[in-house]
Amino acid sequence: MDVSYQGQMILTQSQELEEQKSALLAKLDYYSYLNDYIESNRDMQEVIVPTSMGIEDPVLGQLISQLSTLNAERSALRFNATTENPNITRINASIDNLKSSIQESLSSVISATNLSLNDINNRLYNLSGQIRKLPGTEQRLLNIERSRQMNNETYTFLLTKLTEAQLAKAANRPDNEIVEEAISKGMVVPDQKRSVMLVLLLGLFLPAVVIFIKIFSNDKVLETDDVKEFSVLPIIGEVPHERKNGKVSLAKAANSYNGNTILAESFRSIRTSLGYYSNQKASKTVLFTSTLPGEGKSFCAINLAKSFAQLNKRTLLIEFDMRRPSLSKQSGITSNGNGLSAFYTGDAKVEDIINKDSELENLHIIFAGHIPPNPSELIAGEATKRLMEQLQEKYDMIIIDTPPVGIVADAHLLTEYADVNVMVVRHNVTPKPVLKMNLRDEKVKNIPHLSVLVNGIPFQRKEYSYKYGYDANSKYFAKN
Repeated sequence: MDVSYQGQMILTQSQELEEQKSALLAKLDYYSYLNDYIESNRDMQEVIVPTSMGIEDPVLGQLISQLSTLNAERSALRFNATTENPNITRINASIDNLKSSIQESLSSVISATNLSLNDINNRLYNLSGQIRKLPGTEQRLLNIERSRQMNNETYTFLLTKLTEAQLAKAANRPDNEIVEEAISKGMVVPDQKRSVMLVLLLGLFLPAVVIFIKIFSNDKVLETDDVKEFSVLPIIGEVPHERKNGKVSLAKAANSYNGNTILAESFRSIRTSLGYYSNQKASKTVLFTSTLPGEGKSFCAINLAKSFAQLNKRTLLIEFDMRRPSLSKQSGITSNGNGLSAFYTGDAKVEDIINKDSELENLHIIFAGHIPPNPSELIAGEATKRLMEQLQEKYDMIIIDTPPVGIVADAHLLTEYADVNVMVVRHNVTPKPVLKMNLRDEKVKNIPHLSVLVNGIPFQRKEYSYKYGYDANSKYFAKN
């Protein structure tokens, strides 16, 4: 429909007032932005100038220009001077005065702008009253048209200001900046010295890290000091590790020069240490056990028995490990077919289960025989007591080989018959946590005369660097 002339006039006036209101709101936003910028003490070189926002206020523009200039001078002086420099102090005072002046000017301008906004709002309110007097249809059409044009003008105004702000921001900073002029120093890469140093560093550092991780993560017993850390038990001896097979070396070396080996000397030392455990009985009994299988208790028991047999002592080696017997294979002595299991079942007497060593006359061995289903019950019976009483009356030295004390209870049942109880610990095999747990067990704590034997010490460690003997002229010497 065709709008009346009066409605067109009211619409025109309303549009003009809306445009003025939009401009005043934009100015008011800029004044608030500038006031916040000054109160936060930010760098005034990056502030948007009033002219870019359509504000033609020469006083405010001049103050902001002066403030930007002082900020630039202060930044230049700070490059070569400290904050106590008199020029910087003077500039700071001038900046503070300018900020105060700008804030006072902003306060006045904001007040004036608010008054103008109030006046425009009142005039718009009066125009709205005049619009309400128009016919209903024209009134609705006029409101729709006014809203459309107002939104269109506001959108166009905001797009214009956005473009102006982007241009102003882009003009304040250059697209490129030269940080440092290019110079020539010759060849940069590859750096031969750096490469050589890196190779040497990696060649030394990486192996050291691997070795450290291997040693640090190893929880096995490596030294006698590892046992002493969590136990006060005496270390009765240390058995070295030799690459050659030393299982029968003591027997073959009874009357030969080769008997002066490191392995033979270590068992002689253990034999001497056992002599300090004196008792009033004619026979002495030594029990060997360990925490886990594979720690060499049977090996130590065989060689210690052979060492005592070389002293012309009637020695008996008893294999009470009826769960996993291995003495027959390690000693090289053929069994006569009878063992402890045959004695317990009544199929053989004590004399029938004793085997003699063909090379050492004083060494006798009792093997385990067939594996019974109930070794612990057999050992706990009265037959064991009668057997030990008979054997202790007949032999000077009795060596008992038992199962691991950390797995089964067989060794605990036999400790009452022994004068000395020896727990074998093997180098780099016995886990420290397992050994520590077993040594702190109440059953192990109550074992009388308990000692520790460290087996498998490397040949190059500690005192095992030399061997001793006699030459043809019976002169004592040390051979490396």
